[in-house]
Amino acid sequence: MLPEASIRNTSEYPIQNTTRGGAKEGRGRGFVLVVLLSLALAATATLVQAADLAESHRLDASKVKVLNMIGSVSVVQAHGDQFHIDIHILGADAEEGLIEVLIDEGSTASVVVAFPVDEHRKYVYPALGRGSKSTFTISENSDDSWLGKVIGSMSGKKVTVAGSGSGLEIWVDVVVAVPAGKQAIVKQRVGSVAAEEVVGDLVLDTGSGAITVRKITGEVVADTGSGAIEASQIKGDFSADTGSGSVFAEDIVAEEFKVDTGSGRVEGVAIECESLYVDTGSGSVDVRGVQADRVKIDTGSGSVKLQLDRMGDGKFVLDTGSGSVTLVLPENPSARIVADTGSGSIRVELDGVEYDRKKRDYVELTVGDGDARVSLDTGSGSITVQQR
Repeated sequence: MLPEASIRNTSEYPIQNTTRGGAKEGRGRGFVLVVLLSLALAATATLVQAADLAESHRLDASKVKVLNMIGSVSVVQAHGDQFHIDIHILGADAEEGLIEVLIDEGSTASVVVAFPVDEHRKYVYPALGRGSKSTFTISENSDDSWLGKVIGSMSGKKVTVAGSGSGLEIWVDVVVAVPAGKQAIVKQRVGSVAAEEVVGDLVLDTGSGAITVRKITGEVVADTGSGAIEASQIKGDFSADTGSGSVFAEDIVAEEFKVDTGSGRVEGVAIECESLYVDTGSGSVDVRGVQADRVKIDTGSGSVKLQLDRMGDGKFVLDTGSGSVTLVLPENPSARIVADTGSGSIRVELDGVEYDRKKRDYVELTVGDGDARVSLDTGSGSITVQQR
């Protein structure tokens, strides 16, 4: 009989798993064929057992925190008012007893997937791809005192996860089903995070991996050390942070829209907000179809383009150390604009402009009543101001 943990995969929120195994095709007839087929089926069952151990938990809470080290996490909408946590232990070396799932119940519940880092510091996660590797040191986070009970002797230990090679081949995929109006916090070290069609607030954090969010009603915070972030159809405040990786956002309605990336391109389409803030150390910024009261875009190196469909009377700042700046104003704009380039030209394609100062590399002008304050600045690059 299979162990109980390997057959409890009866969740309403199944996850697609790829198991390892296969039957060897034998030749012959009669008894020999039956024996060979029986042996093959037994071998396949053993491999499937080792490749997918599953368990499910239901929690009554207003907020849940999920900590995982290696694998993928999917966040979906729950049917009812309980959190559903489905855990799938996968990999060629998966077996009962290697992974421990620790549950702390309460109004703020926690689910910790504890890997055997006391005995194993090297892991293989094929989803990373051959030649890819991630190394990190386990440490307690002062913001997450709930981890203190779990980390214990693991704190300070260095762990390496590779796409291939030597090491323990085991990972854990988690499905988190969130009841409407509640909050989920997901933190993991290596692996992707995806959330879709959730009514609730989400904090999604991975050390290395992509984050994808779609059709969310609620506040979204997405943070990855290395990997891309993609977001679409969000109704709620949105914050994206990546150490290295691009950010793409589309169809966002929020009071505050914020993107911060150390290195990576930022692209936004159809963003409606009171405040839009984008900061990237290196990478171009292109946001179109923006309706905002105030905007600040700052990049150390890269071009900046902002196309406004609606412009409030706040401050609009576009700044790049090296790269061109393009501002497209909406119909009937009202702004006072200052454009300054250390090395490059300034081109103004507007009707009814009143110039206060006009030089090749510095311009002050007023459009309409001059309600908004606009600053365009590049250390090296051209500046263009247009109107839709």
